[in-house]
Amino acid sequence: QLRGLNRDLENAQTRLQLSERLAGLGELSAGIAHEINNPVAYISSNLKELGNDMQALLDFVRAIDEASDLLDIKSDYYQELLLAYQRLDIKQVTSVAPARLQDCIRGTERVTQIIADMRKLSRTQSHMQWCQLNDDISSIINIARARLPGNISLQVELTELPEVYCNSSQIGQVVLNILVNAIQALEKE
Repeated sequence: QLRGLNRDLENAQTRLQLSERLAGLGELSAGIAHEINNPVAYISSNLKELGNDMQALLDFVRAIDEASDLLDIKSDYYQELLLAYQRLDIKQVTSVAPARLQDCIRGTERVTQIIADMRKLSRTQSHMQWCQLNDDISSIINIARARLPGNISLQVELTELPEVYCNSSQIGQVVLNILVNAIQALEKE
């Protein structure tokens, strides 16, 4: 009986140590997420303003292009404009720059979402409570998607669930581990 009690005590101590490590990891990842979030918010704000600036420049280039139609094509000014237009490849720049900017904005939005999901996942919850598991699972799936190779996509269909009395952090960790293991297995193929 004493051996059984000692084994139970050792198991409880192991679970407590694991719980403390997970709590520490959660605090660390929450701190990292906070530190990443500040520069990402700054970049995101500047990218949106840069979009307004770019639109003004594109409008200006369009106005110059229209005004150049009124110039004598043999004039020095027209020839300088034409050479600059060709040398700077303005046609290409004006066609791809807005899409590049939108890619950057979408990228910062994705980073912001991953940070929000990391914060949600890193919250230290060591007790049972009523939870909407689909919210946590959606966050976990977003984190897992960030680890997917470019040639693999993850399609998810969550069914509506009632609230469940559980420790959602532990369930979330299990789901994340399963997804990470699946991704790693796909990468080895």
